[in-house]
Amino acid sequence: MIGKRLKKLRTDKNITQRELGEIIGVTTSMIGMYETGARKPSFEVLQKLADHFGVTSDYILGFSDDPKLRQITDPALLKEIEEAKKMIEEASERIYKILEKHAIKQDDPPI
Repeated sequence: MIGKRLKKLRTDKNITQRELGEIIGVTTSMIGMYETGARKPSFEVLQKLADHFGVTSDYILGFSDDPKLRQITDPALLKEIEEAKKMIEEASERIYKILEKHAIKQDDPPI
């Protein structure tokens, strides 16, 4: 999936493997290997590719068919998301404190 998407993005911009390699700082052969599936790009290279082509890394990886990241702009929805995030963080801290209080460690046998 990565290879097909990468090759399409590259050919749509009408640039060679060599040009793309120079842009993101890898060799021409690495671009070829990414496109054939022989190698997978590192996180850093994946981010450079996404930035260069103006798409999300999820699109390149095949997790999304939408190349653009949609922005949430609704203030009410953003507020709900922030409240939910805070609740999750508080719950995580509470669980950690409970485990710490009872000195449950990963090495301990199951209860």
